[in-house]
Amino acid sequence: MDDAIRRFVAAENIVNFKRRLKKDTHTDNEVRPTSGQKLAMKTMLRSLLGETDFDRLCPGIKVSTIAEDVLQVFVPAENCAADIKFRHSDDFAVAAEYALGQPIRKVNVLSAGQSSISGTLTCTVSGSYQFAQ
Repeated sequence: MDDAIRRFVAAENIVNFKRRLKKDTHTDNEVRPTSGQKLAMKTMLRSLLGETDFDRLCPGIKVSTIAEDVLQVFVPAENCAADIKFRHSDDFAVAAEYALGQPIRKVNVLSAGQSSISGTLTCTVSGSYQFAQ
């Protein structure tokens, strides 16, 4: 009887370990672009937006991560973030798809001073908007 309980506990520990391991290593398939991919994305954005809009909207832009087809971008100024969200999120999605070779369905644009606690305005590529807290 004790041997059966020990085997049961050992099996339960293995299952729990696998669950924790999967949870710890599965970060929603988060991808951090390489420097070459970031450069390709900026080059593509420059051609899509034009020199003037690129220089106005993208000084100091940082491409953070891509998780579950969602691109996260940080820009230094809040007004640039708003302009990108409402007018140019499709351009950012196309540039990221080109540079990374994977589909982008949403673009989250955050200003550098904005914390994740305040929420993010997400523009889907189809054009609908969602506010997440």
